[in-house]
Amino acid sequence: MRASTGKDPQQLYEELEARYGKAYYQRVDAPASEEQKQAIKSLDGSRATLSRLAGEPVESITTTAAGNGASIGGVR
Repeated sequence: MRASTGKDPQQLYEELEARYGKAYYQRVDAPASEEQKQAIKSLDGSRATLSRLAGEPVESITTTAAGNGASIGGVR
């Protein structure tokens, strides 16, 4: 990065923060019973009726990974 921009990654990140604001992330782990976990894993995307989520259009709903079709353990 330094070779092409003259700046190291930290400098570039600081510029992004100055322009767009500081990024915050906090993970929230919620307890779930085995029954609840199994219910989430068995969700079927074909039953979902969302057209928008958080103000954005839903483009696709999937329960399998692209490429190999493996289950992703829920709906994405």
